[in-house]
Amino acid sequence: MYSDFPIPSTPAPASASAASSPHLHGQGQGQEEYYYAPPTVDRPQSQAAAAARSYKQPQYPQPAALRPPSSTNTAATTASSSSPPFYTSILAQPSASFDQTPPPKSEKRGVAFATEAVRAANRFKSQPTNGEYDSELSYLEPSRPAINPRTNTRDTLMSLSRPPSSGGLLPRRGTVRTRKTIKLPSSGNFTITSHLPESLLNNVAYSKGEEFETVKYTAATCDPNDFVADGYTLRAASRETEIAIVVTLYNESIDDLNRTFFGLFQNIQHFCQKRKRGWDVDGWKKIVICLVADGRQKVSPQVLTALQTMGAYVPGLEQHSVGEKDTTCHIFESTCQLVLDPALQVWTTNNGIPPVQIIFAMKEKNLKKINSHRWFFSAFCPLLSPKVCLLVDVGTRPAKDSIWKLWRAFDRDEDCAGACGEIRVDMNWKGLLNPLVASQNFEYKVSNQLEKSLESVFGYIGVLPGAFSAYRYKALLEYAPARGPLASYYKGEQRPDTTDSTEIFTANMNLAEDRILALELVLKPHCRWTLKYVAKSAADTDVPNSVPEFIAQRRRWLNGSFFAQIFSLVNIPRVWRTEHSILRKVMFMLQAVYSLISLIFAWIGPSQFAIVFFFLFSSDQLINIVPKAVSLPFFFLFPAVLCVLFVASLGNRPQASKGIYQASMCLFGLIGIAMMVLLGYKISQLFTDHKGLGSVFEIGSGMSYIFSIGVTLGAYVAGAILQGDAWHLVNGSLFMYMICLPSYINVLQIYSFCNLHDVTWGTKGDNGGAELPKVALIHSATGTHADVHVAERKDLEETWRQGISEIKRIHEMPQVKVVDRRLAVEDSYKAFRTNLLLAWLTTNLAVFAVVTQSSPRVLNIYVVGLLLLQGGLLAFRLVGVLLYKLFGFASAIFQNRGPGSKANRNSIRPPANVPPSHITGNKYNGFVVIKEDETQGGLANVFMSA
Repeated sequence: MYSDFPIPSTPAPASASAASSPHLHGQGQGQEEYYYAPPTVDRPQSQAAAAARSYKQPQYPQPAALRPPSSTNTAATTASSSSPPFYTSILAQPSASFDQTPPPKSEKRGVAFATEAVRAANRFKSQPTNGEYDSELSYLEPSRPAINPRTNTRDTLMSLSRPPSSGGLLPRRGTVRTRKTIKLPSSGNFTITSHLPESLLNNVAYSKGEEFETVKYTAATCDPNDFVADGYTLRAASRETEIAIVVTLYNESIDDLNRTFFGLFQNIQHFCQKRKRGWDVDGWKKIVICLVADGRQKVSPQVLTALQTMGAYVPGLEQHSVGEKDTTCHIFESTCQLVLDPALQVWTTNNGIPPVQIIFAMKEKNLKKINSHRWFFSAFCPLLSPKVCLLVDVGTRPAKDSIWKLWRAFDRDEDCAGACGEIRVDMNWKGLLNPLVASQNFEYKVSNQLEKSLESVFGYIGVLPGAFSAYRYKALLEYAPARGPLASYYKGEQRPDTTDSTEIFTANMNLAEDRILALELVLKPHCRWTLKYVAKSAADTDVPNSVPEFIAQRRRWLNGSFFAQIFSLVNIPRVWRTEHSILRKVMFMLQAVYSLISLIFAWIGPSQFAIVFFFLFSSDQLINIVPKAVSLPFFFLFPAVLCVLFVASLGNRPQASKGIYQASMCLFGLIGIAMMVLLGYKISQLFTDHKGLGSVFEIGSGMSYIFSIGVTLGAYVAGAILQGDAWHLVNGSLFMYMICLPSYINVLQIYSFCNLHDVTWGTKGDNGGAELPKVALIHSATGTHADVHVAERKDLEETWRQGISEIKRIHEMPQVKVVDRRLAVEDSYKAFRTNLLLAWLTTNLAVFAVVTQSSPRVLNIYVVGLLLLQGGLLAFRLVGVLLYKLFGFASAIFQNRGPGSKANRNSIRPPANVPPSHITGNKYNGFVVIKEDETQGGLANVFMSA
């Protein structure tokens, strides 16, 4: 095995000067040979010698291709004493890569190239065989990184930065700009190229080639729809793009950005490790990440520092205007070889990550999320022509193979227009103790396991979550001028200027713009697009952990989904103009009936809760266990809390009345617990009084209650078991959800309907960005020139080093939230809110009055029927789960049974000179030896498992 990958000898350098070079040197006539010359360590020789003497080599598992030869096969690897084998020369370094002593606590959160495990994995780097690179690799040859000896975690990128300041972030000096005159292209668009800092290029694998050495900046002065027509270009447009990923950014923190980018880099690495369906080690060239920031003055300075560290952003290039045109978007294009993980560790192409093409588009003004998506779909995608577009929110971290599984759904089904995976709550033990977080965890799980699976069987998923979903770009295109899925999606970009109630309806509906996009795809005329749920594709996201944030988020969700569902029901007859089969159209109509029942159920939800409350607290069983002096005040607590909620919701924001909402949710939690106790006691009393539970079909019997409740809980359990994920049922999330359910029904709905006039997405503050210089245009006979002020390369070097120092201390700074105090709304919106709120209250009060004033038998029948209806809806979803798993199982069996189907997909073949059991990749950026079963090893394995 070892002889298949011969390691050339490493002759001593010819001179002392050559020995001090950190690069590999070539020599020889017919064949190039290489040797490593470790750089001089910046520390006293006595320390290095002491470290070498005290070094104790740990035992690490080695890939089979890199293990030393056995004693019976020494001829192939015999070398002189001055020329040790490659792996031996690595192990001989007194490096922190192999130091098993943990770093001091004060240094654990500092900036380093990688963790101790990553540095230990550096020993798995192997050298190119016979000085040649694999035929599948990029034509741009990477530079050979030096093996730097390290004795502690201080020997990191921090040596390139400034000394620590007295506290907090270093005071950043203003960007120094120098006046220059450059010639513009024939289109007259302002574009300039800036070199990356040498300190960055010296610590990555690819240091040569314009793609890796420079960042291209473009000052776009047009609307996104005119981007292509005005002659703007993108560097990545020259390549075939399979996947374009848009990441929307507002003023999220550096932690949120690092979570998302680290997950995306891991997913791109996963594509590069595939050897089928057209993917290989150069798969990163077919994926582009577009980070769109919504407003230059809204972006967190820490986020810009992180992007600058990665090489995706260069400060000092932005221009306020070009000639007489104001800049609408600042576009930075780069190929990044560095990423920060959530713990602020630095990973480079020397530590297992692939290069990644990034377009950082920073809009000058804050024009909301839909406008950010319009820049992506209307400006960038026509140039990139991607097959699949992936939408991700900053803060969402996809699992390392989630994007592959989403893309595979499009590759297998040509009629698939959109797909989504499971959105998981990023949980820890603290989250389980927080009722809000734990209840949301249960809610997300049930929605994915039951709701999404059922809708996937129908072929229409009501909402593809904007935080993590994918679309086929071809399906999004217009079928007529201003007619198509994207045209309908863009209608929610601007708030209406009229006071017509129809426009206000549309404004609320567009709060759930992802629902509109999903509907328009399925109903696209003369097409048969479907939507899919991929259960094995998952992404973790943070959820609100405080009451004000939770209520504000659900206000937009509930109002948007309510009006979007009405819009869907009204437009569902359009399905008959599509090319779907008759069976599929009938299934869509059945799904519409199910959606209508769910909508009515949600509309009268508060009255149903009030009826059950009245039924339990007015029962005879209550007198036997609770004195009337205690139960009577408790009975009037419910209407009192409702009155307080209405007053607070009509006059105050959750942030201004935080105590009221927290107290209300606590009181509703106590009411929920009391109702569960009373229901259990009532069933036990029925068993005692009637000497048995009775029949299921006997209304009011103990068995009828047990059956209806059992159907509900049974659907939860069965769905979780079928999906293979039942942890949320046993970790306390179910109990927390039952406690918070009364607040879901009452607090959230009351606040949402009381604030129908508020159709804003919510804003989070202004960072007050600096003023930018202007580009002066000079027209002459030789063409158009631009007189600009940009940063010098030496200043960018200093700024990049300073940014590294800042990142080390970011976690030490307190995170201060800035509150936006803009609360003005239009009077017409408030009038619409009042009218709909009165209709909602009237309906719920009427239902409550009619049922509670009826005979006890009618009340019994209604409560049992209500429980059975709820259980029936869940049972219907459970049928969908069964069909979803059945169809998935059948698809897995028959997917590749066609003749030649697998051969057609596997267009990339391993090099002929590599043994059949292995595929060789680039050893310097983590594409190490990989087996045919796609298991990973070496640096890539460490990175993917981080």
